[in-house]
Amino acid sequence: MDESEILPGAKEFIKILKRHNIKVALGSSSKNAMTILKQIKMVDKFDAIIDGTQIKKAEPSPDIFLLAAEKLNINPKQCVVFEDAKSGIKAAKNANMFAVGVGSNDTLKNADMTIPNLMKISVEKLRNL
Repeated sequence: MDESEILPGAKEFIKILKRHNIKVALGSSSKNAMTILKQIKMVDKFDAIIDGTQIKKAEPSPDIFLLAAEKLNINPKQCVVFEDAKSGIKAAKNANMFAVGVGSNDTLKNADMTIPNLMKISVEKLRNL
């Protein structure tokens, strides 16, 4: 795995969020998330990283997102989750967070909003959610 596997627009979007002082967390049920983040050179891009080693229940349990909100010191209702999986959308909704589906509207129909990729969202639009 290398930087070519990063979701299109993700790196650029994270840079923009950081420039606007918006905290960014990564939540992954994978127990090798840190290894992958090191391989794609993204560890230092996040204010908090929550992986499968820190939670007891995987998605659709909200644990991963609630822990991320806690580590960022942000109320879950003020969090926006970007997800590309049905179980992740369900977990975000279970955490009372706004869920943005990244991918197909058909697949992620339970999201509050769906975008085809991270190049289709702006900080202004994010703040209005």
